[in-house]
Amino acid sequence: LFRSGTYYEPQYVNKIVYQDGTEDEDSFNVSGEKAMDDTTAYMVTDILKDVISQGTGTNARIDGLYQAGKTGTSNYTDDQLAQLDTSNGAYPDITFAGYTPSYSLAVWTGYNDKMTPITDSSTHVASDVYRELMRFVSSSVENTDWTMPDGLTRIGNELYLAGSYTQPSYSSTSSYSSSSSSETTEPSSESSESTESSSSEESIPSSSSEEPPASSTPETTPSSSEESTPSSSDNGESSAPPSPPESSEDTNE
Repeated sequence: LFRSGTYYEPQYVNKIVYQDGTEDEDSFNVSGEKAMDDTTAYMVTDILKDVISQGTGTNARIDGLYQAGKTGTSNYTDDQLAQLDTSNGAYPDITFAGYTPSYSLAVWTGYNDKMTPITDSSTHVASDVYRELMRFVSSSVENTDWTMPDGLTRIGNELYLAGSYTQPSYSSTSSYSSSSSSETTEPSSESSESTESSSSEESIPSSSSEEPPASSTPETTPSSSEESTPSSSDNGESSAPPSPPESSEDTNE
């Protein structure tokens, strides 16, 4: 990972310095083998940086040093836990592995007897040892960050392969839907209002056209005794002429 996806076989000697001051480095140069794309290695490294800065490996953090790492634990089976004098917080192995652009280190802690557990009070030993070793070896080299390859792009805090990022459709759709729904609601309300107004307008003329029957109906209903009066009015007689009193008296009788 720290070599941009190229694997180099681990070695303990980089060069030999002879008594006369000459150096032999060529004998220890090794050729690497491509294990993964440089874009993949950079993305994994970017994720593992967070393990040390804000994750489970904060105990290995070294202020100002560009590094990435990962904690590791193994577990007991249920039967093995039943044999141990502890209910939780017991591990047979704990490791911490980390790297910078210049060095990679891995520390294992455990016992020869697997049934001797590492308890909660000792879970940080692996990261403690790693931190002090990495601080020492990094003090003599330049502290540089990894260079992002051309095939990647960063959007906010996230990395994407170049050309693979698309704007989430749900955000634009939801905003469009809400705006369109609001626009739709307004016309519908206007249409309902127009419908109501149109219906009211329609009811007004209809009621006005039907107003004579409606007015005649209440007049007829409250005074049924005056039915003779409309009939006399239908004959063209006025409601209060000099001669009707006699006919009205006859009617009353």
